[in-house]
Amino acid sequence: MKNSLTLFLSLFLLMTSCRSFDPALLQAIGEPFQTKLPSLKPVVENNIVAIVSVNGLSIQGSNPFDVKSYFENEVKDVITQPYQELQGVIKLKVENYEQKLRALGSFYLYILYTPLLFGATNRTAYSSVGVKIEVLTPSGRTVGEYSGTGDHKEKQALWKDPKSFKSEELQRVAYLLSVKKAVEEAKSKLAQDIPRLIQELKN
Repeated sequence: MKNSLTLFLSLFLLMTSCRSFDPALLQAIGEPFQTKLPSLKPVVENNIVAIVSVNGLSIQGSNPFDVKSYFENEVKDVITQPYQELQGVIKLKVENYEQKLRALGSFYLYILYTPLLFGATNRTAYSSVGVKIEVLTPSGRTVGEYSGTGDHKEKQALWKDPKSFKSEELQRVAYLLSVKKAVEEAKSKLAQDIPRLIQELKN
C-alpha cells in the first residue's frame, strides 16, 4: 500500500511539471502578405460546443474563443491593412471533424510506470477540422471562398518535460493547432487570388 501511494504521488508530481496554455499560440503564422487586402471585419462561425467548467470561469477542452482570437490576429497582422475604412467581411467557418482524448488507465500507469518516466505517452489529444475562408463585400456578396483541412495530435509524457502541456490543456492545444493548419492551407489559396479580390471589393 505504501509503495502504491509513493508511486502515484510521484506520478502526480511529474505531471504537475507540465506547462500551461501558451498565449503565443494565438499569434498569426507566417509573414504578412506582400499585397494585402483592404480592411475587412473578421467573423468566425464555429460548430464546436464550448464546455464551461463547473465554476463557470474557464472553458474545458476545445475552445472556440481561441480560434476567434487567433483569426483576428491573422487578419490584422497578415491578410489585411487593418487601419483603413472597412470594405467588407472576411469570415472563417470551422467544421469539427473529430475530437478525442485518450488516456491510460491507472492499471496501465502502474505497469508502465518506468517507461512513462522516460517519456512514453500517457495522454494523447487528437483534433481534425475543416475550414472555409470567405471574403464578402459590404453588401454581403461573396467574392471568394478558400478551403483547407488540418489535424493535430498533442501528446503528454508523464515526466519532467517543459514542452509538454498539462493534461487539461491537451485538447485545447490540439484543436487550436489543427485549425491553424487548416487556415494555412486556405490562406495559401487566398493569397493567389488577392488582385482579383481587391478589384471585386471596389465594385
